[in-house]
Amino acid sequence: MRIDTWLADASRSLRSQGVSSARLDCLLLLEDALDKDRSWLLAHPEALLDEPIIRQLEASLVRRSTHEPMAYIRGHSQFYGHDFLVTPDVLVPRPESEDIISLAIGLAQDVNRPVIIDVGTGSGCLAVSAALAIPGSEVYATDIDQACLEVAARNAARHQASVTTIRADLLDSFSEDVNNAQLPKQANMILANLPYVPSTHAINQAASHEPQHAIFGGQDGLKLFRMMFEQISAGTVNSQHLLTEALPESHAALAALAQEHCYQLRQTAGFVQLFSRSE
Repeated sequence: MRIDTWLADASRSLRSQGVSSARLDCLLLLEDALDKDRSWLLAHPEALLDEPIIRQLEASLVRRSTHEPMAYIRGHSQFYGHDFLVTPDVLVPRPESEDIISLAIGLAQDVNRPVIIDVGTGSGCLAVSAALAIPGSEVYATDIDQACLEVAARNAARHQASVTTIRADLLDSFSEDVNNAQLPKQANMILANLPYVPSTHAINQAASHEPQHAIFGGQDGLKLFRMMFEQISAGTVNSQHLLTEALPESHAALAALAQEHCYQLRQTAGFVQLFSRSE
C-alpha cells in the first residue's frame, strides 16, 4: 500500500470516530513507524508500506480510534521544548503548564542556587524543565505513586537533569522512600500542578484514558491544595513562592485559600497563579 493511500484511508477512519486531528495524528504515526520526518513523507507519497509496518500502523490506529491520547500510543510527548517519556501511569504534559516554568525562570533570576520542589510530579516534566532552564538549581520532585516517580527519574536521566525524586504525600515524605531522601525544610519555590478538576465536571474522551486520581481534586477541585497549604502552615516546608495550576473559575477561591495561609497573589498567567509569602 502507498503512503498516500494509507494516509487518506486512515484519516477518514479517524474522522468518522470524531477525532478532529485525524490527518495530523496519522502523519505522526507514519513518522514513528517509518522513522522519517514530515517533509520526507509528503515528498514521497508513492512510497510503499510493507506488511509489518501496515500491521503496526493499524494497531496504533485502533487505539487512537478510541480517543486514547497520542502521547500514550507514541510513548512520548513534547513539553517546554523537550521530549518526555509518557506512560499511562502519568498525565500527558499540557501546554498550559508551561507558564509555570516561564514564571519560575523569572523568580530564579536573582537567586543563587534556588531550591525548587515540584509537588505531584507525574512524568517529571515540570521538575526536569525547571532543572534545565535554571542552571544550578536544586530540584526535588515528589509523588505518592512510585510508578510516576520511576517515569520522572527516567526523564531526568534522559535529559541529564539533576532532579531528586522523593515518594511523598504532597510535601510529607514517606520514611520508606527508596532513595532515602527527604525534602528540604526551606525552598525558594514550590511548583504545584495538582489534580484540580472538580469531581462533578465532565472530561473529554482522551482524558478518560488518563489516571483519574491525577485529574480530579474533590468536589470543588481544591482538595489537594488545602492539604498542601495545611502542610506548609504546619512547617513541613517553608517556601517563599508557590506556583499553582487550576481552572480559571477556581482562581478566586484558590487565592482566598492562599491568603488564609499568608500567601498573596502576585501574578496570573492562563491557568497558572503565582503566590508569594506575605512579609
